[in-house]
Amino acid sequence: MNVERWGTGAKGRNHTVARGEMVWSVSNATRPGSPFVEQVEQTLAFLDESLQKAGSSRNQLLTVQVLLSDINERETFDEIWCRWIGNDPERWPQRSVFQSTLAPGLNIEMIITACRESKGRSF
Repeated sequence: MNVERWGTGAKGRNHTVARGEMVWSVSNATRPGSPFVEQVEQTLAFLDESLQKAGSSRNQLLTVQVLLSDINERETFDEIWCRWIGNDPERWPQRSVFQSTLAPGLNIEMIITACRESKGRSF
């Protein structure tokens, strides 16, 4: 079973890796320094794109770790997250939120584990 990797050209790392039915990905804003809400929307859009490339989707997320540069933004993040993830609790992942020092200009980073459909079986 081969390991698949998707990168953005950053040296020494890939943003998404998959093997078999599992997908691991890191997502953050595509325009550091933009306002918090825009960074969250960029991060979620990039995550959607990364999951799609790996043959997965937000409905197949298993765990999500959210790193915020300012934990006081959690309520704002939660509002955007709830719209993005949808109303079906059968599709919600396990999720945690932490405050963390991030790269300059970044307000959010997400670390995820997801599954993807395999031949003959759907999750």
